[in-house]
Amino acid sequence: MSESWRGIVTSSTRRYLELCTDQFELVQAKLGSRKFEVSVGDVVEYHKQGEELVADKLIPRRNSLARSYEGKVKRLVANLDYIFLMTASGALFNPVAIDRVLAAAHSESIPICLIVNKIDLEGALKEIEPLCQVYQKWNYELFFISAKHAIGLERLVDKLNSPSIKLAAFAGVSGVGKSTLLNKLIPNASQRIREV
Repeated sequence: MSESWRGIVTSSTRRYLELCTDQFELVQAKLGSRKFEVSVGDVVEYHKQGEELVADKLIPRRNSLARSYEGKVKRLVANLDYIFLMTASGALFNPVAIDRVLAAAHSESIPICLIVNKIDLEGALKEIEPLCQVYQKWNYELFFISAKHAIGLERLVDKLNSPSIKLAAFAGVSGVGKSTLLNKLIPNASQRIREV
């Protein structure tokens, strides 16, 4: 029997997976079967078959987030230690979208916090302050930042460096500044950004 290894899925197509190995190297593996459905964060076993690596076993998930549309369910990510839910001051602060992600995280027992971006904008926090107080009252940790100007990132970086967080996801509606924040936290991330 050939030797097998485990890897975490970092991206996938219909036929191939990119896996992060135990040595933090990225390798490409072919899916062993088309019925083998995986998502980012899944842990799979893979082995060498000829010149290719083949993933053929899914390790049971601790948790997963999915979305449904038109009766179909699409798994987005699995095995999260933490979710950083990002919103922004002003019109982008959307309690309905926030509450949906909070409920999904709660149903899967995934710890979550709220990042409020764009606090550098004039009067940014005044209109959303009562809503922020509600989330704080519900014991959600809040971070108030300006990703563009690198304001308030120190506490967030400390949280990201927590030993209990190995696999995390950033979530939030389009335009709240996720890509800008990732570019600040990981200088070579090269995420494309544009005006809202």
